[in-house]
Amino acid sequence: MPNPSRFKFSRNKSNSVLSQDKNTLCSIQTVIDTFYQMNVKVSVKMPDMEIMTIEANVDRTIDPMESHAIGELEKLKGIRIGPGMKKIIKGTVASEYSDSLLIFMVVEACQGVILTMTREMATQIPDHQDLDIQIFRDMVKANPRLYNRCAAYSDGSPLVAGLKGVQNDKISKK
Repeated sequence: MPNPSRFKFSRNKSNSVLSQDKNTLCSIQTVIDTFYQMNVKVSVKMPDMEIMTIEANVDRTIDPMESHAIGELEKLKGIRIGPGMKKIIKGTVASEYSDSLLIFMVVEACQGVILTMTREMATQIPDHQDLDIQIFRDMVKANPRLYNRCAAYSDGSPLVAGLKGVQNDKISKK
C-alpha cells in the first residue's frame, strides 16, 4: 500500500527555440517542479550566436539565491555561444550564483540554440545506414562554433577527422 506521507517529486523541463526575426533566435527554457517554477528567455543574434538579451522569471523557489541570481544575467550579454559555454557562464557570474539552477537554465537555453543550428543540416542527411561522413564535416565547417561543443564534434572524433580546429571562428585543414 502506498504511503501518502512519502515525499513526492515531479519535474518538467522544456526548451523552445523560436525565430524572432531573420537575424534573431529566442531560446526559452522552463523548469516547473515541486520546488521551483522559473523560466529564462535568451535572445541570440545570428549568425554570430551572440547573446543580446536575457530575461528571467522566478515564480516559485525554495532558495532565495535564485531570485538574486537574476541580477547576474546582465553580465552574460555579449557572450558568444560556443565551446566551453558552461565554463564561460559560470566564470562570468559571481561565484555564489555559479551553481544556481537559474544560471544552469541559461546554459541549457544556449544549448537549445546550438541544437537548432544543427537541426536544419540534420534534416538534409540521407535516411539510410551508410551516411557520408563529409556531411558532418561540412556542418562543422559551416558553423565552426559546433567544434568541440560535444563529443561527436570534438578532437579525435571521426566526424571531424581531417579538420584542424577553430581559429578565429574558422576551421582550417590539417
